[in-house]
Amino acid sequence: MISMSKGAESLSHSAADLSVVIATRDRAGTLRRSLERLISACGGLRLEVIIVDDCSAVELGPLHVTGPHTIRVQRRGENMGVGAFNRGVEAATCSTVLVLDDDAWPADGTLERGLSIMRTEPAVGDIGLEPRHPARRRSEWAIASLTSVTHGWPLLFAGFMVRKAAWQAIGGFDAAMFLYANDTDLSLRLLDAGWDVIADPSLGVWHDSATSFFRSPRWHYLATRNRVWIARRHARGWRTLAGATLAIGEAMARTRGEPRRVWATLCGGGAGFMGAVNERYSARPASKGLRRLIAVRRGRRPAPPPELRGGSRISRLASESNTHSEIERCEQPIVAVVPVHRWDTTAEEAVKRAAREIDRCAAGAGVVVVDNGAQLDVQAVAALGPGIAVLATGENFGGAGGFNAGMRSALERSAAFVWLVDSDALAEPGCLDTLHRTLRGVRSADAACATLIDPITRRPYERGGRIGKWTGVFRSASPRAAAHGPIWVDYGAACCLLVRSSSLHALGLLPEVFINADDVAWGVRAAHTGGGVVAAPQARAIHPPPRSPGSRLGYVARNGFLALGAAHSPRIAIGIRACWQTARACAAAWAGQVDIAEAGIEGLMQARAGEFSSHLRTPVDDQESRWAFRLLAMTSVAWRGGLLSLQLMAARGRLVQAAARSFPCVQRHRSDTKER
Repeated sequence: MISMSKGAESLSHSAADLSVVIATRDRAGTLRRSLERLISACGGLRLEVIIVDDCSAVELGPLHVTGPHTIRVQRRGENMGVGAFNRGVEAATCSTVLVLDDDAWPADGTLERGLSIMRTEPAVGDIGLEPRHPARRRSEWAIASLTSVTHGWPLLFAGFMVRKAAWQAIGGFDAAMFLYANDTDLSLRLLDAGWDVIADPSLGVWHDSATSFFRSPRWHYLATRNRVWIARRHARGWRTLAGATLAIGEAMARTRGEPRRVWATLCGGGAGFMGAVNERYSARPASKGLRRLIAVRRGRRPAPPPELRGGSRISRLASESNTHSEIERCEQPIVAVVPVHRWDTTAEEAVKRAAREIDRCAAGAGVVVVDNGAQLDVQAVAALGPGIAVLATGENFGGAGGFNAGMRSALERSAAFVWLVDSDALAEPGCLDTLHRTLRGVRSADAACATLIDPITRRPYERGGRIGKWTGVFRSASPRAAAHGPIWVDYGAACCLLVRSSSLHALGLLPEVFINADDVAWGVRAAHTGGGVVAAPQARAIHPPPRSPGSRLGYVARNGFLALGAAHSPRIAIGIRACWQTARACAAAWAGQVDIAEAGIEGLMQARAGEFSSHLRTPVDDQESRWAFRLLAMTSVAWRGGLLSLQLMAARGRLVQAAARSFPCVQRHRSDTKER
């Protein structure tokens, strides 16, 4: 138990097994929670905890702990940034020091195993602890979990165990960096000095920080500047320019076109090139260490998997998928969700195939057929296969509402994975097994989507999708990128999508927008919170390609902006998409489909207002109007659509806020939904 009362127990410092240094500033509540979890995770070790109060506005005061531990608080009169850690390590009395952020704490068993490595391997100067977010349980490294102990590791973050002699030999953190990338510089300097830095998959820390996924302009400035300094310090010649360019490019990719972040990145890059590198921490040109760092960070996403190598390909997982021909049963329950609005032979076959795949691949699972206003014969549907249950919604809630009702039912059954299947999607044999194997291999992914096959041409037309950063256009992933195995995509179609239940609890369900782009918005949200969607090319499902929007034009025009809001797309992308949807509405008006054109304009109006949950009226396909009336209607649509395009660009912040609140939590249930 930790309290903020005055006074402190005094124990002999020499009795401690491990020194822990934590720097904090104006986060007493966060520090208190981290300390409690640190003490509970220490096992039988005796800790010497040194808290460096880096000029907090409110003084922390003494802290108490129970057990054979000591806590000392150092009060600094100025904000020193990472220099506060240097002061804390200087005061440590143990030969091994655990350096922690104030919002991080070690995983169970990490301290004992880390100390054992330090005692048995004198060449090891530092142990990198893999940081994971406690809610998402996803790695925050440039790669996720390791499969074995890795030597020469160039990346540190949030927490690590360092030998005090090694720390003192290289001078600790470069205080001039102030914040961000200082731990990477420390790792490279340790390698340059002859110490080994290792990363062990069994050692980790929990890091409860929102800034792990959301970067401020301050982060863009400091991180870009410090990474340019790292390139200048640890490389020579053309490698310096290459490393600095990669650092600026990576930071620029995270800006999402935000003017303040772009400007901060450019200023940080300029400061990195123009500012003087601290000569006290100069190093020999450790090009091997820098090349290893660049290799680790290649193809970086918010939380990519360990198999990511060579751009967006996951080559090891691809070769593993190709070598496994037998079905591997999943020991965790998987529930398939199939919403049905119109029951026909295709829907019947889709349910049968989903039941067969579940029966072959998963244990303790089943299929939930959502009666989305179809008035299904419960006994006839249940007789199609084992473990099939019917969930009646009472009315048609669209694809998004049907999937959400089924996912809530699946989560009540304690399903580990939820398999979303459209009523017109026919999964080919082995589809579910490939999807599950992909998620098992890519542990940082929230979902895996299948390749969709045209039933007429028998050719694939979608392997997951991407959103044009500057155009706002939704398009399929490149076939060439998917040729060698699973790839990261911005979203996956809910026609055939395997989702982790833990991701649904963390992210929420699909936005209830009735139909269209609900899966796009969810996939983008997943990518922006540290995970994302992986496309598995070997998993195949037969599904008809999308037709002309027709009567759905209003939903297509409206819901696409929800995805752009979730992606924090720049204004130019919003404007281009609005102009494109206006052109579609004009084409419908010229074709005599005036009611459909009006629905498209109504969709743009609702997007401008940030209203994505309301239903749009069903337009009538009427083509008997004369050409003069069509011209007048098209002119009116073009004028209103042009004004709405400008207003949508101005309302970008409203779109982002609407996207943030459009994902329902899993606990909410519809009162009119019942399982039969």
